[in-house]
Amino acid sequence: MKKGIIESVIIAIESVQRRDDLSQKEKDAVIHTLDNISHRDYYVHWTKDSIIEALRDYKQRTGRAPTVTNLTETGMPKSLTIQTHCGMKASLFLKQLFPENRPTKQDVSMRYNAYGFETADDWLECFTLQFMKHIDGICAKKYNIVRDEGTPTWETIARHCQCANWKELMDKAGVEYKNKVKNATQIYVSNAGSPLIEKIEKLTKERQRLNQELFEILSRPKK
Repeated sequence: MKKGIIESVIIAIESVQRRDDLSQKEKDAVIHTLDNISHRDYYVHWTKDSIIEALRDYKQRTGRAPTVTNLTETGMPKSLTIQTHCGMKASLFLKQLFPENRPTKQDVSMRYNAYGFETADDWLECFTLQFMKHIDGICAKKYNIVRDEGTPTWETIARHCQCANWKELMDKAGVEYKNKVKNATQIYVSNAGSPLIEKIEKLTKERQRLNQELFEILSRPKK
């Protein structure tokens, strides 16, 4: 009964679309009326089996499983109909009927998170920005302390980027420690005395000492 009515409505719509003696405005009005009729569930004697048949038929015709939005289309059981006959919300019923369409845990973690990142590149960009911003003396232990508020820990970033450890995350982000860059471009200065050079050396040593003190303070276990 249900299938015959729906097929008749679809055939009627296709026939109206092929009519040459009607204006486009007249066609649209008739199709709109027929479409509204096809969306009414009260004349259809739905059962759980016929609901499943209609949903599977939709997937076979379109090549994809229906969503809750698709339930408003011609010939589809409505959300309330599914809930009435199947004892659960339409969204949950569709997930159970078509489990292959469920997103994997990795898909969910990559798309939905508190930071709004959607791809591994987004996570790496965040890590790179924080690394370069706090490059002086940064390391795995210090990163989580000096990172900006509201940004993820390096362990969280590594997990979303499929990195097993800090070194692998650094390699994937393409960043290096600052001292390695210095060694690559080391400048040699002659032994000739210079007040300016001596002042720079003193300031450099003092900065290194302060950095070391800060690092030791931050590395102390919390009481």
